[in-house]
Amino acid sequence: MDIALAMVDLDNSGELTFNEFVLTCITPEKMLTKDNIYEAFKDFDADGGGSISIEEIKQVLSPKNRPISEDIWEDAFRGFDSIKEGGEITFVEFKLFLETIF
Repeated sequence: MDIALAMVDLDNSGELTFNEFVLTCITPEKMLTKDNIYEAFKDFDADGGGSISIEEIKQVLSPKNRPISEDIWEDAFRGFDSIKEGGEITFVEFKLFLETIF
């Protein structure tokens, strides 16, 4: 039982929180539907332009009290070809990225 708890206890509190419980019950296949991915994409696409800029991602992911260095942002975006070329992330790239990490 200790091994099972350690695998799902993401905050290492020794207890299973509700969020940790939910995460263990939802498979990537259930979570990564096209509709769910599109809703997440729209959360990042603040201007509604149909693509996500680095600045839009920074707005969503930046902690309010701790700035993140440009080096960290560059590392985070390195996998997106369009951003390497100065472009923006399309829905297709966003979807492929999520499917790859989950």
